[in-house]
Amino acid sequence: MIKILANSFSFPRIFSLRKVKKTKIILYFVFLVFLISFPLNYQIIRNDGFRGLDTFTYDLRTANPAWLPESLPSDMSISRSGLNFLNDQEYSFTTPIDGEDFMIIINPAAPITEATNTIVLEKEQVLFFDGKGNFLKGDYDGVSEIIDFSELKTLDKSQAVDVFMTMIDGAFSPYAVLYSILVNTLIQFGMNIILLLILAGIFLMIRVNYKPVTNFGENINIIVASMTIPALIGFLIGMLGIIEFNSFTVVLFQFLTPLIAMLAIYKGSGQTEVSTKNV
Repeated sequence: MIKILANSFSFPRIFSLRKVKKTKIILYFVFLVFLISFPLNYQIIRNDGFRGLDTFTYDLRTANPAWLPESLPSDMSISRSGLNFLNDQEYSFTTPIDGEDFMIIINPAAPITEATNTIVLEKEQVLFFDGKGNFLKGDYDGVSEIIDFSELKTLDKSQAVDVFMTMIDGAFSPYAVLYSILVNTLIQFGMNIILLLILAGIFLMIRVNYKPVTNFGENINIIVASMTIPALIGFLIGMLGIIEFNSFTVVLFQFLTPLIAMLAIYKGSGQTEVSTKNV
């Protein structure tokens, strides 16, 4: 792969890579997709996932629970160390969502191992049970500031709901981040495979001196190699952490890749082929 990378910065050398074995090109393509995915994946890590798409409290936020924040116990607070309280008492709240009840239990009197549509705030951990009884464990490590329930009651309802639900989502941020990264990377694989196949087909129409230059398989190799420079540009922008440019890198990638590939075919076919025997 290193030799393919090294030969991807010159039009004649990119053209010569059309003879490289498909196994090496496929591995190089996988490497490039991970590189292309980096800017948005980096943003996902910074933002704890795709907000609104994978938050565990999305349905609860939409339902706007009637009990929040007025019914919360005033003697409780949540910090990085866990759930803090004066009165050791269990509290449970129910919110109707799509014809089913979703429950939040705070400081359960006994460990809860089986439940459905339930979030449990224990002293040192947070549990999430989905509608089928599957559960995830989270913690309070993501709580940056102490959340005092008595102070939540002084906030506007929408603000209080956001603070409370964001705290719960933060408990499961590793799952949200992993899910979001997997989704983004798979989307990038799908989009770039489609782009690759479409361009490889279109480039069959390229003629030099009225004669075809490459076949479909050779076009695949050339296009993959042509993705190198746009992918590296996107990676560098991602390293700089400039979120506003992430959408621009996608457009830049889709514009530069076919342009580089087309120039490689025209310029490479008119010159003495550069040897890539050892690639």
